[in-house]
Amino acid sequence: MTATIAYVGNADSQDISVVRVLADGGLELVETTRVPGPSAPGPSLPLAITADRRRLFAGIRSEPYAAVAFEIDLDTGRLMLLGSGPLFDSMAYLSIERTGQYLFSASYGGNRVAVNRIGTDGIVAPAQQVIATEPKAHAILADPANRYVLHTSLGSDLVHQQRFDAATGRLAPNTPYTAPLPA
Repeated sequence: MTATIAYVGNADSQDISVVRVLADGGLELVETTRVPGPSAPGPSLPLAITADRRRLFAGIRSEPYAAVAFEIDLDTGRLMLLGSGPLFDSMAYLSIERTGQYLFSASYGGNRVAVNRIGTDGIVAPAQQVIATEPKAHAILADPANRYVLHTSLGSDLVHQQRFDAATGRLAPNTPYTAPLPA
């Protein structure tokens, strides 16, 4: 795909706008894709895309919590539904580590982060690891080398530092485990 495509999660309508970015900076709607799930939308619709740009995941933030997987058409950017798998909680943030085998998520209200394996079919398996955090877990990301994961807690102005084992998908506390930030 040579065009730049943007994906916008729309919480109120529980759909994803697929938008082509034009050379002049304008935007052109490619399609709007419904995200299947509960009839009552959650407070946001977080999205995550794999590093190879082949799959996109949307987080359902009302019960039953789920990660909905889509295959991306590499020529057009259009989305094709693959299916959904369970999330541990209402996750405000999703990301995928560099190999595309694990989904990371952060629960703002639940004060936890989680790791889910992504199957070869693109469907997310139940959480294999859930870690309690300080209040208001807000984001979770792997570093470019895929060796460490950082996640934030807005309620305590901390960044948690974890080692990441890409072979098992397990997180383990780094030393030091947290780094304070200015309030």
